[in-house]
Amino acid sequence: MKTIRFLCIFIVILAMVLIGSPVFAGPGTSTYTYTTVKNKGYEILPGWDCGGNKYGATFVTEVSGNNTKGTLSASVNYYGTGPHTPSTTIFGGNWALTVTTGEKKGMISGIITPTGSILQSKITWENYKNNPIGRGWAEINLSITGGTKDFANVTSGTGTFKGYDNHMSGIYIFDIQVPTVEGGTLTLKY
Repeated sequence: MKTIRFLCIFIVILAMVLIGSPVFAGPGTSTYTYTTVKNKGYEILPGWDCGGNKYGATFVTEVSGNNTKGTLSASVNYYGTGPHTPSTTIFGGNWALTVTTGEKKGMISGIITPTGSILQSKITWENYKNNPIGRGWAEINLSITGGTKDFANVTSGTGTFKGYDNHMSGIYIFDIQVPTVEGGTLTLKY
């Protein structure tokens, strides 16, 4: 009788340990959110026009969140002419988040996907006909393909970047107005 009681207690304790153990639990997904640092995001390369489409428009912005700071860079491919249309559909590209401060350091990177949790990766331009302010709301779907250093175990996941692309920033370098990234939020799930 004592052996059966001991065996039952052992089985219950073993079941509790296995159910609560992170080693045996299913893979979890964590969500991390970063925001752009005010006045710290710029288009550093306007990209190349080819067949009426733009390839490689590259933006870099400082971000902070989760007790870390870093840099988000994205090279975007899109259809059309940008702020001169109601919206610009993004059809691809790549991105990387380099974390430079905090407990973890390294890079998470991936590709820009045309569709995802939001209907379409695109930029919706404000008042594109009546007011040439050249500012648009960007919603970009991200796919995570890997990580380095402290993020080497990050091999997959998804994310979004939402923020403003301002082509009338008032910031000039060599008499050329530089588009800026404003009010952005980067959300990654891995």
